[in-house]
Amino acid sequence: MNTICYDLETGGLDKFNHTITEAFFAVFDENWVQLDSLHLYLKNDAGEVKGEEQAFKITGIDPDELLANPDTVTYTEGREQLLTMLAKHKLPKKQKHFQLLGQNIAAFDGPFMEIQGFLTQEHKKTAGIHHNVLDTTVYTTWLKKLGILPDDVGNLGSLVKYFGLQGREAHRAEDDVYMQKDVYIAMSDMVKKMALNNLNSVGSSSDLLKIVEL
Repeated sequence: MNTICYDLETGGLDKFNHTITEAFFAVFDENWVQLDSLHLYLKNDAGEVKGEEQAFKITGIDPDELLANPDTVTYTEGREQLLTMLAKHKLPKKQKHFQLLGQNIAAFDGPFMEIQGFLTQEHKKTAGIHHNVLDTTVYTTWLKKLGILPDDVGNLGSLVKYFGLQGREAHRAEDDVYMQKDVYIAMSDMVKKMALNNLNSVGSSSDLLKIVEL
């Protein structure tokens, strides 16, 4: 299954009243080879950009400049670009072609897109996107609970630093996507290595299950 790593910038945290201002989607195959990408500057279908001053300061997005930018598109226009891109990378003889990956997408980005109407469950079904998501925030919380990750990591920047990954500009959709992808790979490699080491030391998968607190 291919992976869609994505990130949104928004005018604030209110999913009902604030709008999506920027989005970046990158498609990777099972070997993490990038197949495609799409960078969108967005306004809602009414032609509005809504948000709070503090949020715009954090993202560096000026709402007036965004509206004046000829590259800024409506939700509908941006969604059509996204679905067109994804259609090129569907897998033969498969019903589900893509899995979503990101930081805090289960609690924030996914519901934000759904409520704003940019990418609903019906749109995901049309695109062949699996309903399960890969969320590095969820995995971080789980690994911290197990004592595998320290308590002082959590946000994307701290995870990038912990794993010694390439740092990029935070709160910009494109940079966040590549950091999220790198964090997920590093996190997966760490868990795999631990599992193999423990398996070699205890001798069987059933023994390994006994030492993992689920």
